[in-house]
Amino acid sequence: MIKENQKFNESVNENSALLVELREKLPQFFTSDKYDENGKLIEQGAFDFAKFSREMDKENISRELSSGYTMEWTGKQLAKKQAGERSETVIVPDVKHNERPENAKSENLFFTGDNLEVLRHLQTNYQNSVDFIYIDPPYNTGSDGFVYPDKFEYSDEKLKEEFSLNDDELKRLKSIQGRATHSAWLTFMYPRLYLAKKLLKDSGVIFVSIDDNEQANLKLLMDDIFGEGGFVSEFIWQKKTGAHDAKGVATVTESILVYSKETNKKIWNKIFSQNTDAHDEARYNCSDEYETERGKYYLDTLDRGGLSYSDSMNYSITAPDGTKIFPNGRMKFENDGWIWQWSKDRLEWGIKNGFIEISRSKTKNSGWTVRYKNYLLVDHDGIPFEKSSPFQNIIQDVLNTEGTIELKNLLGNKIFTNPKPVALIEKFISYYAKDDITVLDFFAGSATTAEAIFRINSEGKGNGKRRFIMVQLPEPTFNEKNGIRTARKGS
Repeated sequence: MIKENQKFNESVNENSALLVELREKLPQFFTSDKYDENGKLIEQGAFDFAKFSREMDKENISRELSSGYTMEWTGKQLAKKQAGERSETVIVPDVKHNERPENAKSENLFFTGDNLEVLRHLQTNYQNSVDFIYIDPPYNTGSDGFVYPDKFEYSDEKLKEEFSLNDDELKRLKSIQGRATHSAWLTFMYPRLYLAKKLLKDSGVIFVSIDDNEQANLKLLMDDIFGEGGFVSEFIWQKKTGAHDAKGVATVTESILVYSKETNKKIWNKIFSQNTDAHDEARYNCSDEYETERGKYYLDTLDRGGLSYSDSMNYSITAPDGTKIFPNGRMKFENDGWIWQWSKDRLEWGIKNGFIEISRSKTKNSGWTVRYKNYLLVDHDGIPFEKSSPFQNIIQDVLNTEGTIELKNLLGNKIFTNPKPVALIEKFISYYAKDDITVLDFFAGSATTAEAIFRINSEGKGNGKRRFIMVQLPEPTFNEKNGIRTARKGS
């Protein structure tokens, strides 16, 4: 006990007692504590004096009225400056690699270097040219020792002059350098995402993997760059089935945020791929195929059994002879598990626009049947597109252990930490309707995205002309034999 007290006293300074009291009374003004993978405290959260000062500012209301709703962090203006700068480096081709016979006709690109510099280079020839982006950026866990590689390549005097800083402000700006803080992570990510957006086509989409530590900040950052209207969905990936050695709540999921440059949600129907299983089911359930100027369709029954009961889906439909039609041929309302698939408002729209057919049943009873035209090339607003069944935003059929096993089988030992399973990236790319596309991953890691594209093309899905652009910083990798762990997580 005495030794523990002596060790504790070595860290005590004139503010320690006050900070303990503040932490107990005002915990909201402290940054989060950092723990290692075993749950041991490695860095205690610090008092956020700037946040405290803002709360104490009596003039907050005037600032709110002038600035509106904004996302701010230490280093944002520096990040915006980086996003606007041009590259001061050159690209040197790997001639020996490119001259190999198997690479002669390749349309793929793999860049080795700082991805911020590569994204600047790509602006010249690839603006509005990329269809699909997937990235798995470094997570701000605070425990893996990863230091964001961006450096302030400006002198103190240059920073003062550029941003009109005094000595205290300069010190605060430079305090985020080399630390795993929210501000440092956002400053690192902003210019990369900003430049990535400029590479996307108007119909392009971007998938970004993230964990709980920065999910909320990434969502706000993506809203800031792409606009709130660009938000498509947040996929929840259950990456493992259990974490029996976890303490407290076991974290078994990650998030994947999806954004598009196109903010018109109707256009997303064209972006995301048709569900062929749904088409096959329609063909199986429906006897005949018909065609109008809108395209081919099958007549499918509007009532279904086994669906969740809803009063809004249980109503009567009037037949041409005045007969009241209920789901499952009933003569009155009953909660027997059968309901209409469409609401009454949607039914009225369907009748008005020629999507509903009410006809005599072919059975001996000669009752009435209500069927809808299941078009393969039109949505429910009359806009032609390849018909999609909705994709669920929960992914449970791919586990992260698959990625580790795949790489171990390929390379013989553990080289990359936490690689993403190829099947997960294949799933995302398969959501995209077109197959003649360019895919970008500027946190390539173990090149899972490239492998996913090779597999999709080789499996004969579409015309096999998906191309990739990969970017990866040249980093040492983890070697299982000698136990040197120098690699950050790879995608």
